[in-house]
Amino acid sequence: MKNFLIGLIVGILLTMFFYNSVDKSQNKNPNQFRSNSIILDKSKNENTLSTSDFEIVSYRGEWKYGNLKVIGEIKNNGSIAAGAEVEVIARDENGVLIDSKSFWPSSITNMPSQSTTGISYTITNDQRAKSISIKVIDVKVWKK
Repeated sequence: MKNFLIGLIVGILLTMFFYNSVDKSQNKNPNQFRSNSIILDKSKNENTLSTSDFEIVSYRGEWKYGNLKVIGEIKNNGSIAAGAEVEVIARDENGVLIDSKSFWPSSITNMPSQSTTGISYTITNDQRAKSISIKVIDVKVWKK
């Protein structure tokens, strides 16, 4: 059983490594960036992808079982199905950083254009945390 688990973990890590490998040498145009399976050209008004395409519709912090969770909703207002990475920051009563987490609410799936998805993620168990903030920090078109 132990050897099976070690093999499984090694397999997952290798898969993650090869999945995230991208040949950046093919991208010569500074107005373009590669997003896995498609190239998006920023010089054109259509088919561009930006963090501003995603909107945090609502969010709140909730203590549950000794952990502070962020609960909310994010919307893809853009014209491209894509995923968004968000960062949540927890602060104490004086505004001092307690913890920060970044994650992809829709995991490795694309959110269709004009759709929403729920946010539910544990941020910290540090009881000094009194407030949270959330923002979109990255976007990506995931391979199908």
